[in-house]
Amino acid sequence: MKTQTQIQLPKELAEFEAIYRELLIKETLELVSDIREEYNTLKQENPSKTMEISGYLIDKYNKSIINEVIRFRSNNQYFIDKCTKQSLTLFTNLLNKVSSKVGNITDLSDLTTTTGNNEIVLNGVVTGQNGIVKVQSILAGGHGVQRLHIRTLIKEIK
Repeated sequence: MKTQTQIQLPKELAEFEAIYRELLIKETLELVSDIREEYNTLKQENPSKTMEISGYLIDKYNKSIINEVIRFRSNNQYFIDKCTKQSLTLFTNLLNKVSSKVGNITDLSDLTTTTGNNEIVLNGVVTGQNGIVKVQSILAGGHGVQRLHIRTLIKEIK
């Protein structure tokens, strides 16, 4: 059975996606482990303050991950599957956006991942048959946006 990576992504991009996915899974599972440990420690120290502990952790991390870890008690496989889907979606979207601007991708050697603030983002330069694009991940938010998020911009370099 072929995976989505083998079907949709060119070899070089599929290899980069696999590296990105493994890093995303590693970072996510470390974060989940930290949250579980912190929750258990706080719960032992304050057994009657479950709501306050959850509120504190939501403020520290975010509501979505706290719900998945604490409220729904999602297991590690859930997070692995979620990261895999997120990674494949990111790279499929990248392929579509880059290809529409510069054709088939020929060089990814200047594309890198950057980690920070519980996010892994893409930055750098991608070369295609018909040109070169700059890939830049930025924080997006402001008026009319419900929450701060990462947006990946892809601009042609002339």
